[in-house]
Amino acid sequence: MAAAANIVELIPAAPLEPLSSPVMHLDDGTAWVPSAFSAGAYENLPVCAGIGVGWTPVPDTDKILIIFAGGNPAAPTREMVVAAISRAGLRRLVRDLRSIDAQLEDE
Repeated sequence: MAAAANIVELIPAAPLEPLSSPVMHLDDGTAWVPSAFSAGAYENLPVCAGIGVGWTPVPDTDKILIIFAGGNPAAPTREMVVAAISRAGLRRLVRDLRSIDAQLEDE
């Protein structure tokens, strides 16, 4: 089974493209962004000045909790997202972040 997993890793993942819908960043520190789960809907959300990350293993599972905290020490917020993800999910997140970085290098 390990050989099959190695073959899948050799297939290049498609790049994570920028959002195709417009985003409106407002002067009040919020942005209207496309809803992740309702097609055609938008959400007005705070824009944090930076992001922190932390993680911890989830005992007795194959998952971790990954925590993204909005802001920075000079401008902290209470905005946080906590997600339980598998190692495969973590690898996908890393791949997506690398894809974004690579696209920015081309500009």
